[in-house]
Amino acid sequence: MVLFGLMVVVGLASFGVNRFLAQTQQRVLSESIAIIERTERVAQDADFAAALAGQLAAARELRQSEDLARALQLRIDRIAADLEVTRAFLGRAPEPDSATPVRGVVTEMESTVAVLIEATELELTERASLSEAGAMLSALISTEADLARLRVTAGIWELYSLPSGADTRPELDRLADANFFAYERLAEMAEAVSTFGQLLARVGMAGRNAELDALERDYQAEVALMQDRVTFMLSARSRAMASDIVAELAQGLTVDGVIAQRRSALQAKEALDALSLELGRQLDLLIAEALQGRVETRERMQTAVAASGWQATLLSAALAGVILLALFAGYMVWTRIRRRVVLRLEGVADRMVAMADGDLGQALTISGADEIGRLEAALNILRDRAEEAMTLRGRLEAAVLDRTAEVVAEMQSANAARADAEEQSRAKTHFMARMSHEIRTPLNGLIGLLDLLGADEADAGRRARLEVALTSARDLQELTEEILTFSVGEDGQDQKRLAAFDPTVVAQGLAAHLDVIAAAKGLQAVVRIDPDLPPALVGEPTKIRQVMMNLLSNAVKYTARGSVTLSVGARPIPPGKQELSLCVRDTGPGMTADETRQAFDIYGRSRSARQSGVKGVGLGLAIVRQLTDAMGAELRISTLPGRGSSFTLVLSLPEADPDAISALPPEPAAGAGRRVLVVDDHPVNRLVARGYLERMGCRVTEAATGQAALAAARDGDFDAMLVDLNLPDLSGDAVVSQIVRKGARVAVLTADLVRDDAETRERFGVDRVLTKPISPRALASFLEGGEPLPAAETAPGSVVDVALRDDIAGLGAEQTAEIVAALMADILAAVPLLRDFPDPETRRKLAHRLKGAASNFRLEPFCNLMQRIEAGEPSALETLNSVASNAINELASAARRAGLDLQPFAKPAKT
Repeated sequence: MVLFGLMVVVGLASFGVNRFLAQTQQRVLSESIAIIERTERVAQDADFAAALAGQLAAARELRQSEDLARALQLRIDRIAADLEVTRAFLGRAPEPDSATPVRGVVTEMESTVAVLIEATELELTERASLSEAGAMLSALISTEADLARLRVTAGIWELYSLPSGADTRPELDRLADANFFAYERLAEMAEAVSTFGQLLARVGMAGRNAELDALERDYQAEVALMQDRVTFMLSARSRAMASDIVAELAQGLTVDGVIAQRRSALQAKEALDALSLELGRQLDLLIAEALQGRVETRERMQTAVAASGWQATLLSAALAGVILLALFAGYMVWTRIRRRVVLRLEGVADRMVAMADGDLGQALTISGADEIGRLEAALNILRDRAEEAMTLRGRLEAAVLDRTAEVVAEMQSANAARADAEEQSRAKTHFMARMSHEIRTPLNGLIGLLDLLGADEADAGRRARLEVALTSARDLQELTEEILTFSVGEDGQDQKRLAAFDPTVVAQGLAAHLDVIAAAKGLQAVVRIDPDLPPALVGEPTKIRQVMMNLLSNAVKYTARGSVTLSVGARPIPPGKQELSLCVRDTGPGMTADETRQAFDIYGRSRSARQSGVKGVGLGLAIVRQLTDAMGAELRISTLPGRGSSFTLVLSLPEADPDAISALPPEPAAGAGRRVLVVDDHPVNRLVARGYLERMGCRVTEAATGQAALAAARDGDFDAMLVDLNLPDLSGDAVVSQIVRKGARVAVLTADLVRDDAETRERFGVDRVLTKPISPRALASFLEGGEPLPAAETAPGSVVDVALRDDIAGLGAEQTAEIVAALMADILAAVPLLRDFPDPETRRKLAHRLKGAASNFRLEPFCNLMQRIEAGEPSALETLNSVASNAINELASAARRAGLDLQPFAKPAKT
């Protein structure tokens, strides 16, 4: 009984001890694990806070920066709360809130980002305003320079107009001291405006205060130069406007100017970088504190587990001493308890430590339903959750890697698509340039020949058939021009060409156009032009006419009966502008809302045109849309089904001085004394150029090859040089790059379709690109250093007749006859050589030389054939004799109609 009693007592005591130890360990483990989780969360929150801080530093909107700062503050508050719980668990004394410095840094970052955003927005606004003012000043200077140039020209004319023997010194002094001096000062001012634009762009890219200081000094110097040169403007109104604009440009140097705003942005960025570093340092301190707390928690947990085991050992020894008589029984009980309790608890403790170190291992086998079993079950649950967290983290990392790969693939795909689009755009541009030459050239010849045949045909039936053919050819020409115009406008190649013009003259021209096309269809043409239109406006009259002619043509095309009305009016709008409105109203079928939306869509319009049976493909309105957008104008539409349509073009244009409206320049005679080098392998081309130049008073030196041109330029001094692009020994590009200029202006000559724009001139390295046939006015403009002349409209009649009339006006009848005879003889002599030459390269050079010479007289079929021979087409030689014979006959007929006396010569036999 005693032994049994002792055993009962020992059992109860042992049970109580074991229960106490189990609860103690369970409490220690649960509290320690919770603290360890909090310390790990502090590290994760700190990393996320660092990422938020980076986004806050890169924010470019106030609302975005406020949201990021709020999220960052919330994350820091949670870090502070976790650290406070950790300190309390470890028994540390209360400390001041360690997150307070971090919150202060975040607050400073938010305010600094706001300053940076505001400074950047103000800088962009100010730069845009200054750029616009600079553009206005540049346009004003250009106008004044043109006026100064006209005064110089007038002064030179007055010198020539003085009687023989008169004293020219006063006029020369006035010309040099007043006109030339004012022109040079305006050129200096234009250069200062250009330099100012470059400085303004560099201010936006300045990244250091030292660089900004240098830009500010240059800025101040250019503004001072502009202020000094304003006084040399010829017009008082221009001087006042220029003074106001220069004063506006000087505002960039004030405390609220663009430089000050850029400096403020740089300072804010520097402060933001420093605050980002400070925030990173503060977050590192919080992470270090959390890591230290985790280490101390683990040590405390291990100490508590060990203490629990030691207490169990002491209690078991005391119980063994009490029951000495029941030593064996006590030993057995102790052995059992140790096997059933202590060893299990040690296994659980070891597993907890391993899990804390990241070793999850296999799930524990539940060894019983007691507290230790429940602890094992809880540990298994904790393990499962930790395993789920690791799996989720792995999936998140894999998702990030997958998305990164997708973004990289999308970027590569976008780069490939962009490269393909650029290649297609280049191919399209080349194709349209080729079509511009290959389609329009035969069409112009076809229309001219049909027109001549119709005028000479006496039989009414045949004349009617010729009229039908001529109408079809003109429709085809209109279709071609619309397609080419739409393509050029679609590529964005159109450039602004602002000029002063008389709106009344434009309106009268549109009225005449409406009278013709309306009468042809039996419609009434109504014209209302406001008599109070301003005398002069600044705009793009060519585009205005093209828009209005398209609108008038559409109105007549879709109106079966009734009238088409053209109304032109204007009203003043401050400051110094006029709102010009041009309205076209018809009595046609009108449009529904859906048709109105699709009216400017090329493809939708084409389907509608096919369904309604109206001629054309509908590119007119598509071109109208592009030209209207290019001018910055507004097109208003008012239409109802059955009530007709109204299209109103509204433009806001500055007023101009009526004297600034440029007229056609007089016949060029200002080349007296200039020395010009003409480089061309064809004698007819050189003869034409010499005739024009000598008529202008120039002294001409000729060169037939590139090497001869290089030698002539090296040994002599010239004021201008004309270089053909295709020479027998060197290309025109090579000659231009190697020739010794000595200050001479250089132009290239070409019979191909090449645009005379800044990009082309820069590519060739020349001052001007002149196309054949050479225009005397374009040649005079090149010699005088002026801008390229706009293309002139072709006069009625054959294109060959027009070319001959221009040559007779520029060279005289005798010299023109000599040139025509030389070309006809050259073509006659070249036909057998082209047909029998075995060397393709020699044939190509001869064909190119003949093409350049024939293009002076616009012999398009012959030029096209030479182009094919030059390209190496074997079939082109089959029609050589007939095409050459037709070219000679056409040139001879045009010469007879022009009254030229040509010597007879033998013609090639037809095949």
